[in-house]
Amino acid sequence: MLITIGRYLNPWEAHVLRGRLEAEGILAFVTNDAHAIAVFPLSYAFGGTALQVPASRVDEAREILRDCASGALEDDLRAETGLAPLKCARCGSADLRDVVPVSQKVLVVMLALWSATFPTRATGMRCNACNHTWEFGD
Repeated sequence: MLITIGRYLNPWEAHVLRGRLEAEGILAFVTNDAHAIAVFPLSYAFGGTALQVPASRVDEAREILRDCASGALEDDLRAETGLAPLKCARCGSADLRDVVPVSQKVLVVMLALWSATFPTRATGMRCNACNHTWEFGD
């Protein structure tokens, strides 16, 4: 029996997480992704794209998803590849969050009013310690 362990409005996010689970040896499935890709507003009607795993692996899969969300897996990847951990250039803090520019938020609101919504991605980071903001590539 398959259990839904996550729902995502962005079907590509569900597929990336499915790949991560399968890399850890957990068979995973993504459902309702074709509907979301073909007609994005339809994904709201289906409750998003579902990520499912066998009932016997639910706890292990949820732990991996928590590690993905916390950034622990990104830290491991940076250590393995020799990249420095992502830190604030001003104060050196590693307590960061994504930043979505106001222009993208306004665009999403305008498109939502015309029923043509789509997911956006952050283009920068903000340090939670000192509130310093920077764009990717700076």
